[in-house]
Amino acid sequence: MPFKNKQFPLETIYQKTNYVFSAPNVIRLNIGKPNPLIDKLFNQFKCLTGGFITACNPQSKKTKPENNRIENLKLDELLIGKVYFHGVGIDPDTEWKEESFMVLGIEKAELIEFGRIFKQNAVVFVQKDQAPELVWIK
Repeated sequence: MPFKNKQFPLETIYQKTNYVFSAPNVIRLNIGKPNPLIDKLFNQFKCLTGGFITACNPQSKKTKPENNRIENLKLDELLIGKVYFHGVGIDPDTEWKEESFMVLGIEKAELIEFGRIFKQNAVVFVQKDQAPELVWIK
């Protein structure tokens, strides 16, 4: 997830981030905005939920690229057996982007647990026929 900066609080940055993945068509998720393409993908894979997550930059603290790569490889291993797509979170106002995963069929509790494991502040949860939701990890 993005870094806090002087202009915008962290929540604002997370809210405006584009959560993008290819499945094989490019799908862009935005918090609070329904997207019929994700619903179509859910139908295709016969699931009702999904989640967008990264292991990069724990607690929104900039981390060395090689450390981010290692942590995302660990997350990738935990996702074995699940249907998922590689993605990227992109702040539309800066050059910031973060390698991520869109996981289909994951329940909110499991998504939050992955977020905790990788010390993330938040994850994005999506339910069929609903807008993506930013879920804060406490």
